[in-house]
Amino acid sequence: PAAPGAGPEQVAETGELMVQARREFYDPDTMPSRYVVSSDAFARRGQYEDAANFLRNAVAENPRDDEAWVALGNVLVEHAEGQLSAAALFAYARAEELAEDNPAPGYFVGLAMLRQGEFAQGRRMWADILAEAPADAPWRPVVADRLERLDLLLSGGGIPPATR
Repeated sequence: PAAPGAGPEQVAETGELMVQARREFYDPDTMPSRYVVSSDAFARRGQYEDAANFLRNAVAENPRDDEAWVALGNVLVEHAEGQLSAAALFAYARAEELAEDNPAPGYFVGLAMLRQGEFAQGRRMWADILAEAPADAPWRPVVADRLERLDLLLSGGGIPPATR
């Protein structure tokens, strides 16, 4: 789940942050499908296999639901303890095909790469997303902030506690 030996509070925090991060790329006035909402409840508790099962139903019922595909990629990565599996990459690729203007799939692939220690590649993905982002994209400030914090971390400066 969140990390080997992670306690329930850390698992819940990881699941909640994952759901919040995904939602930052979608219209807050549009609710995800009922399967995605149910899956999010399981993800928040670190029950990633159960979450994935709900999301399989979501994409079976509506194969064009790009948010369900992104959510599926995310829970598959979490279930694999941060590793990008072939199934997760497939889910992200499908989401990208369905919504080429939404950077969520690339953002989360980049995040998984960072978690795997592939810092240059993960950073490059985020930088490319930012470079291609429309100036008025609602998610642009979020990606810019995270890229700035990543650069600070990679430069050895660490992240000031107030901005974590």
